[in-house]
Amino acid sequence: MKNMPEEKGPYILVTGGAGFIGSNFIPYFMSTHPDYRIINLDILGYAANTDNLKELAGNPRYQLVKGDVCSGNC
Repeated sequence: MKNMPEEKGPYILVTGGAGFIGSNFIPYFMSTHPDYRIINLDILGYAANTDNLKELAGNPRYQLVKGDVCSGNC
């Protein structure tokens, strides 16, 4: 992945994290697993709402990547 954070530690890849379920799962997971980092891969299509994740803006443990798991080009 491009621009992958360099911090070491466990990572979780969440696909579709800007959708309804993902945007609720990510803040919950981050609050209950403080050692993990999350990469949120989302195509940012019709169901995405990045406003639900604005509380994570600037958090070094979170990264939003616009991409499609079907394309192979993240």
